[in-house]
Amino acid sequence: MTIPLLDPSAVWPTLGVTLFFLGAGFAVGLIHFSLLRKTADAVTAGLVSRPILQTMARFAITIAALYLASRSGATALLAAALGLVAARALALRPFRKGAQ
Repeated sequence: MTIPLLDPSAVWPTLGVTLFFLGAGFAVGLIHFSLLRKTADAVTAGLVSRPILQTMARFAITIAALYLASRSGATALLAAALGLVAARALALRPFRKGAQ
């Protein structure tokens, strides 16, 4: 009898899926926050329809990615969310006070 937590055949596929969704969440986060920047630029330029479409696309992409991650399990969903948070930190880095 093997203990499931110590069985390498049970751990490695889960680790692979987790790392995949971590990377996918990071990529989706970069897309999300770059579209957010473009949406803000479009709003300040006085455009109306482009920001609405960009916002809808941004949310559709993010929701679809998180839904796919949730279908793969809680660990995959948490990894994707962590990737999104990491991408957010990277996207907001130039806007911090004191940034050079």
